[in-house]
Amino acid sequence: MFKNIRTLHKITKDDNKKALENMTLNDDQEVIVPLTLSNESNIISPFSIKENPILDESLSNFIEEQTHFIPIRQKIAFEIQSDEELSDEVKAQFLSSLSKHYHHRSIAIAQEKIINQRNVLIFLLIGIVFLGFAFFISAFYTNQILSEILMIIGWVFVWEATDLFFIERGILNKKQIKYHRIQTAKVTFKKK
Repeated sequence: MFKNIRTLHKITKDDNKKALENMTLNDDQEVIVPLTLSNESNIISPFSIKENPILDESLSNFIEEQTHFIPIRQKIAFEIQSDEELSDEVKAQFLSSLSKHYHHRSIAIAQEKIINQRNVLIFLLIGIVFLGFAFFISAFYTNQILSEILMIIGWVFVWEATDLFFIERGILNKKQIKYHRIQTAKVTFKKK
């Protein structure tokens, strides 16, 4: 079993090295993520108002897809290429909407983590109460079936609390780090 885990770890490490070799790095050792914009209508959602530009959802999905396989500790930089020179107003709108979009996503993840922590405590307390009842019934009464049912219910709640704390929290932390990395990435604009 440990041999398989070591083999899997080596494969993952080798795949990460190969992925980094295929990525272009700038002078600051940041991975360059190229984006092509044909015009300014690709940047901002058609439903947003001009005073509060919102990043287009398809562009957001594309950015997340392009940055998904970049190692989480590796910094990124966006290189925006366009057919025509983008105006300063469009550049400012893009930078503002990109930062705002991923800042809001980070806030949503932080709120989800708070709910997650509250649920961990609630599930853990419910599990402990059910386990306590199960031990109480098994010690003072002869009803083994009820005791076993309560023990199973208690362990389910304790397991769910453990899952939320150790597994789900790690997933949320990774998402929040990725969103922060996108939000704080350098952006350069180039004409093709």
